[in-house]
Amino acid sequence: MRGYTLIELLIVMLIMSIIGVTGYVNYKDYAIRKETEKALGQIQTILRLAQTNATTSTVCNGLGGASWSVQFETDQKTITLVCGPANSSQKTYSLENVKISSIAGSGCQEIGFSSPVIITYSSGQGALTISPSENCLQNASTIRFTVENTKDSNVTKVFNLSKGGAVNAQ
Repeated sequence: MRGYTLIELLIVMLIMSIIGVTGYVNYKDYAIRKETEKALGQIQTILRLAQTNATTSTVCNGLGGASWSVQFETDQKTITLVCGPANSSQKTYSLENVKISSIAGSGCQEIGFSSPVIITYSSGQGALTISPSENCLQNASTIRFTVENTKDSNVTKVFNLSKGGAVNAQ
């Protein structure tokens, strides 16, 4: 007689189950990390878009030479691209399964989200200002953003925005 015994089949099924569970857990962790990295990329893209629009004097609502801003809302998940002296909303972005857990300047305490945090690039030069106008943030050479996954608070990503406009993800 040829074939497998019941014990052999059970052992193979046990091994397959262990491999399957391990793969699922690793995939879940991978997906959470990728969500956080995606959000980080979105924020960087929005900041670069505002900076590019300001330095190239992109027309905003029929007005040339407008400043462009990125507004981080108090819910820590909504980001709005605005332009011009009237702060006209151009596009609103919503982060999925992540939030901006903190914003801090080099050598500064983290600022809260009791009011929107606004990063503005001036027209032509693209010089960066931030409000609320915390003295420490205005004088800081680098502003640090921490992005946290809402499914797993242990998964965070950090990126730095220099006063010169460079965005550096870590």
